[in-house]
Amino acid sequence: MVVDVRDLWPDVYLGLFPTWLKPLARRFLEPMFKRAGTVLSLADGRVGVSQSYVDWAVRLSGRAQGPEDRVIHLGAEPLTTDEADNHWLQRQAIDPSKVLVCFTGQFEPNYEIGMILEAASSIERLGLPVQIIMAGKGRETAAVDRAAHQSETLVHVGWLDKDRLSDVLKISDIGPVSYT
Repeated sequence: MVVDVRDLWPDVYLGLFPTWLKPLARRFLEPMFKRAGTVLSLADGRVGVSQSYVDWAVRLSGRAQGPEDRVIHLGAEPLTTDEADNHWLQRQAIDPSKVLVCFTGQFEPNYEIGMILEAASSIERLGLPVQIIMAGKGRETAAVDRAAHQSETLVHVGWLDKDRLSDVLKISDIGPVSYT
C-alpha cells in the first residue's frame, strides 16, 4: 500500500492556533497524530507533491525513508497550441502587456494565499508592470475577492474549467508555488 500525502493532516490544524496554544493543541490532537503515524508506518511507500511532504510523512511514520518513498510532482496534459480566447481575457481585465503571474489552485491556508496578496499589494505600491491572476476557490476566497476589488494588480477569475484555465496558462509568464 502506498499513501499519497495531499495534506499535512493533522498538522494543518496546528496552524489555526496562536503560538502559545500550539503545545496544548498538539496534545489535544495527539489521537489524530497517532492515527496518521500508524497509517504512514504501515505503508509500503509514502509519496507527496514535494520533498517536504515526503519528509513530513517519513518523520510522522517513525520509519526511515525507503525506496518507495518519493516525490511525484503534480502534472497536467500539455496545452494545445491554439491561441488563447482574447475576448474572454479582456472581459476578465487581464492585461497581456504586463508580466502575468498566475496562481491556480485552492485558496487554503497551507497555500500561503496571504503571501500572494501581500506581494500583489507591494507590486502595486511599487508601480511594477505585473498582474497577478488568481484562479481557484477555497476558504480564503473572500480575502482574495476583497484584495482584488481594491487592486488593479490582482485579478480573481474564480474556479476555471480546463479550457479557460488553458487560456490563462498560455499567456502566463510565472506560476508561483506557494504551499508549505
